[in-house]
Amino acid sequence: MEKNKKRSYLDYAASAPVDTRVGKVMRKAEKTFANPNSLHSFGMEARKILESARADIASALGLRPDDAFGEIIFTGSATEANNLALRGVLSSAAKKTRIPAKPKIIISKVEHDSVYETAKDIKREGLADVAFIPVNKNGVVDVPRLAKELDSRTVLVSVMYVNNEVGTVEPVKEISKIISDFRKTQTDKLFPVFHTDAVQAFQYFDCNVGSLGVDLLTLSAHKLCGPKGVGALFARGGGLADNERPIKSVTTGGEQEFGLRGGTQNVQGIAGFAEAVRIASASRAKEFARVLRIRRLMIKEIKKLCPRAEVNGDKSGKFSSPHVLNVWFPGITSDFLLMKLDMEGVAASSGSACRAHAPTPPRTVTEMFGIERAKESVRFSMGKYTTHEDVKILVKVLKRTIGRA
Repeated sequence: MEKNKKRSYLDYAASAPVDTRVGKVMRKAEKTFANPNSLHSFGMEARKILESARADIASALGLRPDDAFGEIIFTGSATEANNLALRGVLSSAAKKTRIPAKPKIIISKVEHDSVYETAKDIKREGLADVAFIPVNKNGVVDVPRLAKELDSRTVLVSVMYVNNEVGTVEPVKEISKIISDFRKTQTDKLFPVFHTDAVQAFQYFDCNVGSLGVDLLTLSAHKLCGPKGVGALFARGGGLADNERPIKSVTTGGEQEFGLRGGTQNVQGIAGFAEAVRIASASRAKEFARVLRIRRLMIKEIKKLCPRAEVNGDKSGKFSSPHVLNVWFPGITSDFLLMKLDMEGVAASSGSACRAHAPTPPRTVTEMFGIERAKESVRFSMGKYTTHEDVKILVKVLKRTIGRA
């Protein structure tokens, strides 16, 4: 790539640049270096920052400040939070005498790998049976099929809020109502527990856990222009006795985070996480409209340049987040196109960064349309610093690249 050539970053679904305001908060928090679990005054200063951040994130999820204590669990990543959600619920269910010896969990076929691969491992380990629910051509989970899979052995349902590869918004509220109604018919009212991975949703959609009706919800800081290495899990029932909570720790050797996640908390990162959450909450409606305009322009320009190209997923925008646009370029492999784009200064991807080095194409497009189409599909994802200029740069590069394909 030429040294002074304009560059365009269109991979926000993988990670976003840190907001300068977040960086400022983190630098301030860095001065308070003590372990937040220590009882001396230095530790108490760090604990104050930690609990203030916990309260801010709880508020952004529609919780009362008092509920933050015990219901917001800080982790090292969203992947860790998702693992805790799945394995923690199974661990809790195993302690309940009313739960069958072989419990069952239900997930969609297009979950992030941190849910999908964890579920597969759980099945291989013989800890639970797993039902994988298919999606339609828009990427929307088959809700009637999910409802039919619910039975007395079901302890957990996990369906992501916004898909990270094609941007589909899943009917979380509808699913939560089905689970809630089913749960009322069961002897043990704690199960099934409903978890949603909201990593790609928070910056554009309401994540009030009460209105969503979820029991567990995962967030990630670096998708919100916050720091990497910080995640959070909302886990309902912080005020319940330990034997009545639907989740238990899956690690040993530390009692931090209410006994659910051992390890000294990353106070600096957590402070930045809370600031990123605050900023995203305040700008959500404005950013949704702005990024949606960019997405529509991008679709228009790509179709003009390549009439055979098609959007993978919802074209109307009714079932899609504004920040993710997955496009099928017939006859052009994603590997070739991504390489050419990168050489010209445009960053995009074929799907989840977690699978960037995997030998198989992205699972979501494969589930929706088949492996051949998945091999010719590229994901563009936008965010806070994306502008119309980025679309112009992309179109210019595509014009040169597709012409040589």
